[in-house]
Amino acid sequence: AVTITASMKGKNNATVTATHEISVGNPAATGITMSQSSLDMSYGSTAKIYATVGPSRYANQAVNWTTSNSSIVALTSPTQTTSYQQQMTLVAGSTTGNAVITATSVDGNFTATCNVSVSEVSGTTIMIYMCGADLESGSDSPGYLNSGKAGLASMDLDEILSVSGQPSNVNIVVQTGGANSWAKSNINASKSQRWEIRNRTMTQVSSESKKNMGLQSTLQEFVTWGLTNYKAAKYGLIMWNHGGAMGGCCFDEQYSDDSISADELYNAVKNARSSAGISSKLDWITYDACLMAVQDVADYNSENFNYMLCSQESEAGYGYDYDAWLPSLYNNPSISGADLLPVIGHTFIEEEKQIYQSYYGSRWQQYFDQTQSVYDLSKMAAYKTVFESLASDLNSIIGSNSSKTQTLGNLIAEAREYGLDEYGESSGFEIRDLKEALNKIKANSTFSSTSSKVTAVLNAMEQLVIYEEHGQGTTGCGICLFCPMQYNYRYGSSTKSNFTNWITVANKIYNAM
Repeated sequence: AVTITASMKGKNNATVTATHEISVGNPAATGITMSQSSLDMSYGSTAKIYATVGPSRYANQAVNWTTSNSSIVALTSPTQTTSYQQQMTLVAGSTTGNAVITATSVDGNFTATCNVSVSEVSGTTIMIYMCGADLESGSDSPGYLNSGKAGLASMDLDEILSVSGQPSNVNIVVQTGGANSWAKSNINASKSQRWEIRNRTMTQVSSESKKNMGLQSTLQEFVTWGLTNYKAAKYGLIMWNHGGAMGGCCFDEQYSDDSISADELYNAVKNARSSAGISSKLDWITYDACLMAVQDVADYNSENFNYMLCSQESEAGYGYDYDAWLPSLYNNPSISGADLLPVIGHTFIEEEKQIYQSYYGSRWQQYFDQTQSVYDLSKMAAYKTVFESLASDLNSIIGSNSSKTQTLGNLIAEAREYGLDEYGESSGFEIRDLKEALNKIKANSTFSSTSSKVTAVLNAMEQLVIYEEHGQGTTGCGICLFCPMQYNYRYGSSTKSNFTNWITVANKIYNAM
């Protein structure tokens, strides 16, 4: 305690003295409050709640937390987010039921509670990030309903809308943007719009000022919104637009063709999962886009997804045959990506086969170069380990020897390259069939010592690629190797990749060729 004495002159010059004793230190707690009294959670999700001790921020904020049933809702370590507020992260288990979370103040033993209900969710939510670009706004034949526009995005939306029998636990949500104009009259090119498709009806959910769909933040906001508002047992993300291998996908023509790179997509989905309280990986991602079947892209996605569907080759503009594969989902709303994605890939191949036959006639097979492949991303870590070990050996062999480095570059250059232009010349995407490249390396005497490690990579690839299909006019193993050569103009001498040993080798090749 501190005694304060004050003196002053009163009337007739008399001195008046007063003393007062006050306490120094934190005031005694008078209560505790919780940020919410009830909360609904789904299996495996996370949520944050907050406790505040009163009467003011200066009260002792120490809090003890308990859960009435840790198998229903478990607690993590609390975090003092501010000087007067403590945060607790809740983790739901895989059992339906209720748990009471109690926060008790150390000072005064005051309590506050939050009643948490955990339930199973079923079905699937599909989030389509539809960046239309010139695939929508262009004038390519055959065009959309005499609109004068290619309207390929609009065509895919119409395919989705044509499928009946959508169950209540299958959600389809779409974000549109990225095109100078749209064939469908209800989509506004000057707006960033979100839609819900249900029972063959497309309903606008929101409309905001135009946003760059090549930005991580735009994708992140959409995925967060989808995960938060359309709870499901499984989540799928479709990236719709052009693809450019290591250059990313979803090129927004209203923003200088800015695109979503692999690392941007990784961060967008990771942050969205955190914001939505989803600790488990999303079930699948697909690229209704060209040239995304690259090991580096798969590596990034393995942190957020269980399965991935993609194409080694430039994908035909019509994209997925939505009305052919959606019935498989509608008939089994909780179907795994391992079972659904091969259906999407196969129906795409079958539709394109018919289109090629119609266009090229009897010669169609020699031109039919479409590819589709599905990865089990749980196998990515094992694949990466053996591939990086091989890359380390290759780096040791070539060292600073330009002749050996050029030999390695030439062997890789002999493997099938994807994304060539209409004249069969390189378009600079610099992706080649992994299996062909490795077999050429294995057969060359300079690199014969790597034979066992090449075999290990090919065996790991067989575990990673669980479905692969390609047309008669091409080859493919389902996954590509990225290796920039000297003439590359898209990426320069380096790019973002977590295959650090391989990028070291690739950069040496770039500088030697």
